[in-house]
Amino acid sequence: MRRSLVPTIFVLTKRMLQFAVFFGLVFSYAQDLNMQNGTFTRCAPDQFFDSGGEFGNYSSNEDFTITICPPNPGERIILDFTRFSTQLGDDVMTVYDGSSTADPLIGGFSGTIGPGRIVATSTSGCFTITFRSNGFGNTLGWAANIECVVPCQT
Repeated sequence: MRRSLVPTIFVLTKRMLQFAVFFGLVFSYAQDLNMQNGTFTRCAPDQFFDSGGEFGNYSSNEDFTITICPPNPGERIILDFTRFSTQLGDDVMTVYDGSSTADPLIGGFSGTIGPGRIVATSTSGCFTITFRSNGFGNTLGWAANIECVVPCQT
C-alpha cells in the first residue's frame, strides 16, 4: 500500500502559512521614529532613534525639535533609553515634560550619560525633545523604546 505525500505537504504548508501570519502580526506594527522636526503619536513596540536611525550616526549641524505623544487621552509616554552617545558638551539632547519647549525641563544630556527611563508627568502625556549638534564630528546617537502607560488613580 502506497501512502500519498499530498496530505503531509498540505499540513506543512498550512502550518508555515499560520506561522507567517502570526509573525507578521507580531512584528509588523512597530514603527521606528528618527529624530526630526514634528509631532508624532507613538506607543509600544515603537523605537526612537537619532537621525541616523538604528545603525547610523546622527549628522553635524542638526537642530531638531520633536514631540512624542501617546495615542489615547490619559496615557503617558515612557522613553527607555537603551543606548546614548553624543559628543560631550557639544551635541546636546534636551528633554521637556510636555508638548512644547515651554513645559518643564527634565534635563540636557550629552556624552554617554543619557536620560535613562523617563515617564511623562504632564497632562498631555507628551515629551518634547530638542537635539542640536555642532559642525564637526558625531557619534552613534541613541536608541529608546517608546511605551505608554495609564497612571494610577489617586
